[in-house]
Amino acid sequence: MKIILPRDGELKELIAGAGIEHIVVPIRTFGLRKRKFQGFGILSCLQALHAAVSRFLFVIRSYVLIKKEKPDVIDVNSIEFTYAAIAASLSGVPCIWHIHEKCIGGWRHWLKEKWLRIFANEVIFISKSIRTGYKNIKEPNSVLYNFFEIPKLPARVEISAKPRLSIVGLIQPSKGVFDFVRICKRLKDNELCFSATFIGGGDPNTLSSLKTFLCDLDMEKGINFAGLITSPHDIYCNIDILIHPSYIDSLPRVIMEAMAYGVPVVASRVDGIPEMVVHGKSGYLFEAKDIDTASLYVKELIEDPSKRTEMGKYARKRAREIFDADAYYDKLLNIYLRSFQTSRL
Repeated sequence: MKIILPRDGELKELIAGAGIEHIVVPIRTFGLRKRKFQGFGILSCLQALHAAVSRFLFVIRSYVLIKKEKPDVIDVNSIEFTYAAIAASLSGVPCIWHIHEKCIGGWRHWLKEKWLRIFANEVIFISKSIRTGYKNIKEPNSVLYNFFEIPKLPARVEISAKPRLSIVGLIQPSKGVFDFVRICKRLKDNELCFSATFIGGGDPNTLSSLKTFLCDLDMEKGINFAGLITSPHDIYCNIDILIHPSYIDSLPRVIMEAMAYGVPVVASRVDGIPEMVVHGKSGYLFEAKDIDTASLYVKELIEDPSKRTEMGKYARKRAREIFDADAYYDKLLNIYLRSFQTSRL
């Protein structure tokens, strides 16, 4: 079996470790372009023409590559990569389509569902909540959570006397970064002892607005910015509570990582997050933008170290159950084999 993948990463490492022949072809290699401007001006029309030509060329180049390499399966890793699926279909190669994106409705989504029905041999959703939004997807389809290698080190070595709160990931408004500040402000007003840190990068405008907001709430000295940290070990061994007040998030990797390291999570109840966090056992869930409830849950964990430890242990146990890398690989390989065998009938 030979598999074409769209990018390097952990999936490639798993496939390589299993001895499966594969090649990686980044989408950008074939020049796929997005249209930057909307409207009916000359510049916009030229860019629309350029985008259309790039899509046509992408299909042709992908088709030539598939015919040359003769893969047994094409793994398309986003609903946005329709053109790779078209090339796979023209080549007669089964296409597995991973869906990460939430259904947003409208004619574009309707069209993408049609593409899925026509070109996908099998569809994999990364969460049950994502699958719920797609009403007209043919069988077979399945839910397969992402995976994370569970660290062998002890989940938590010690309890910090001054609990360390963090929000991890891209610093942007949709991730609830301003709500994180509001939660910390409530905790500070209640005279609780804690430290708080942003871990991750962001665009200069958002960072500037966030720092202004900190000053407005008199919190500029209460929250630190650690910048981008690439090692999960360096992040989660140095925090006690992960706060994730996102407004939209299919299946956030930062929650997966925190659970694997035994860190309790206080997160918004959106998209796939309730499938990850068991409310009252591995952390707490609150409705997005509900600062009052979120603050009460974090306050409870700050004041009760034993509960933090208990929830951290359960989070680590659950991570082993639903994010195990070996189980992910076995399920994905079975899907590949099923599509390959069905295509030969």
